[in-house]
Amino acid sequence: MPNVISCIFAWNEFDRAAAGLLGTGQRLAKDLNGKHCVLLMGAATPGSLDELSYLADSIHLADHPLLAKYHSETTLAGLVQACRSLQPHAVLLGNDTYSQELAPRLAHRLGAARPATH
Repeated sequence: MPNVISCIFAWNEFDRAAAGLLGTGQRLAKDLNGKHCVLLMGAATPGSLDELSYLADSIHLADHPLLAKYHSETTLAGLVQACRSLQPHAVLLGNDTYSQELAPRLAHRLGAARPATH
């Protein structure tokens, strides 16, 4: 069963854009007959977990002191490790500066950026 992962960064505010990302992940997982997983990068608060639980089948925490603030290499390493463990069919990132920096690098490290061969 394919998983769809929506990545949320704890250091960002949980706003309408984050809620939209989670709603999109939920719909995509339903269309694929899969599970919607939320990957929360950084320290979780009880309030954030409550909000996330309404829009996800499961929540996975990448909560390490090195992930308390954004650092591109550390965050990317955490994303890669989580994606390899969860083996998602799709990974959704937001339209923020962090995600725009990480998305192509994550795709490359996961081997998703390879051109098709015939």
